[in-house]
Amino acid sequence: MHSAVKRLQGKCATLEMKVKDRENRGRRNDLRLVGLPEKVEGQDACAFLERWLPRALGTDTFPTRPVIERAHRIGRLIAGQDPKPRAVIMRFLNYKDKDNAMRAVRKQGTVRFGNHHVRFYPDHSAGTQRQQKLFDAAKKQLQSTGLRYGMFYPAVLVVTHNGQ
Repeated sequence: MHSAVKRLQGKCATLEMKVKDRENRGRRNDLRLVGLPEKVEGQDACAFLERWLPRALGTDTFPTRPVIERAHRIGRLIAGQDPKPRAVIMRFLNYKDKDNAMRAVRKQGTVRFGNHHVRFYPDHSAGTQRQQKLFDAAKKQLQSTGLRYGMFYPAVLVVTHNGQ
């Protein structure tokens, strides 16, 4: 009985890893935008983003106009409150367009919509986001000291000091 349980636990762990991997691979073409004001996209978020992204990131970023398969806000608006804008998830048809967008954001530094600062992040599964969130306290300390840092997939914190 013990050997059967151990074998099944190993199989379960392997399957959990495969599911997590598939979920993250399925989100490979997705970007998460944080800070885009509510309702600026109107009725068609895809068309809005296809027009706005080349203007915001530079027309040379995309060799052809980017195609957004789908885009939507996540979460609910709470009636009667003026909350911070909900994040927008968008899915590019081509991975190269997503990659070009992320390169342009890194190169540009800050992306603005009017007077709002818009941040771009790769979209990961909830499990991967939880893993990355464990580094929040360390990232705050690094910000306060002025050290550069970044996150590598899935959840590896990289700190740059004196160019190394």
